Amino acid sequence: MKFKNHLIVVAMLGGFFLTANATFAQGSLTPPGGPAPTMKTADQIEPRTIVNAANTPGDTTNSFIISKSGSYYLTTNILGTTGKSGIEITTNDVTLDLNGFTLQGVAGSVNGVNFIGDTSFLGFTTSYARTNITVRNGIIRNWGGDGIHSSSYSGQNFLLEQLKVCFNSTGALINGSGVARDCFFANNSDVGLNFNNALISNCTVNNNGSYAVFANNSTISGCFVQNNGSGISANGGIVSGCLVQNNTNTGIYAGSGTDVINNTCRGNNSLNGAGAGGILISGDAVRSTRVEDNLVTANGSHGILVDNTFGSKVIVIKNSVSGNGASNYVVPSGNVLGPIANDSTGAITNTSPWGNFSF
Repeated sequence: MKFKNHLIVVAMLGGFFLTANATFAQGSLTPPGGPAPTMKTADQIEPRTIVNAANTPGDTTNSFIISKSGSYYLTTNILGTTGKSGIEITTNDVTLDLNGFTLQGVAGSVNGVNFIGDTSFLGFTTSYARTNITVRNGIIRNWGGDGIHSSSYSGQNFLLEQLKVCFNSTGALINGSGVARDCFFANNSDVGLNFNNALISNCTVNNNGSYAVFANNSTISGCFVQNNGSGISANGGIVSGCLVQNNTNTGIYAGSGTDVINNTCRGNNSLNGAGAGGILISGDAVRSTRVEDNLVTANGSHGILVDNTFGSKVIVIKNSVSGNGASNYVVPSGNVLGPIANDSTGAITNTSPWGNFSF
């Protein structure tokens, strides 16, 4: 009886496997073709070009030259050469990512990064403007000339971001237009950042020999400016939300048509220059200048000084100015000065919405 039952079970299992094999047929075992690569290429993984002697060969005046549009990056630190610039960009539409590495000059080197090539022919020099150039994410230091250089006023759409530019002659000299943001310019022997027609934001600019920031027709906002020869020089545009302190000469110099709004200027003009102070306004009367809602304190000589030599027209309202060397306000007649409250008791007696404070 047991043997008969075993035969029944075996027969049932055999039928199941036959059914399963018929149901789950595997198809043809013939391969569809020869083996093919399944991994991504290097260009697919990193679709950029490494800056090196093979990809970006230099010449007698530049260690490396980027001559084709595209995206480039460093894979190591680069040490400069006497008599040469580091990287020359001779075309438009280029992104250069330092990738966290350092582009370092040596004694007698020229510029760290050039955006422009100057060509001499028959005694004449021609400058070729560049456009759509980005340099980001690394350190540029110790170049005999400028850390970053573009001398053409017709260059456009430059972007500098997340850079540390230190111990050069000028940190960055950009005569064209563009943006500098989240950068650090320090210990350059001349100007930290010289940029025209620019949006400059959230930059730290310290310990430069001349001006921290020198800019025309620009917006400068949210910057920390300390211990330079002079602070910010702006001729046209807006300076707002900046902390400018302990610079040897004037904290903020504003030319004609410059709005100076909501800044803190503290401890500038340690030389006590009679024509300097926390905020100095000077320029022609073509465009009016507005000085509003600034805290100006403990500067040598003057707090807010308006120089009317060139007939400037200035509006000075809603500022708080205290403890400056010779005077808190010097605003000649012919300008607009909100009423000044200077009650020694600390009581606010000025109810004008345009009133200034002096204490």
